[in-house]
Amino acid sequence: MTIKFAVQENLIPGDSLPQKWDMIRAIGYDGIELRGGVGMSTRLPELIAAARAGVVMPSICVMADRFIGDFDATRRAEALAAMKELCDVAGEIGAKGVVT
Repeated sequence: MTIKFAVQENLIPGDSLPQKWDMIRAIGYDGIELRGGVGMSTRLPELIAAARAGVVMPSICVMADRFIGDFDATRRAEALAAMKELCDVAGEIGAKGVVT
């Protein structure tokens, strides 16, 4: 079994995902973990272009103040809607999953 390592996008210097990808590949990382929340689908053009350019984005980390296991029904519904959006984005760019 091979272990692969990704680093969160906010920790990588650079102005674009391809620049960040070049930098982390040079030091041995295997992917960029995206940070996502409500409205992440607005980034789809950027993310699809990066994926087509060869940037590996295997996962999305949820950045939200709502949790899918919240006891409050309204907050839980909001969290589930956000998670659905992130799962849709993950599917569009070939990510393996969403971490919550």
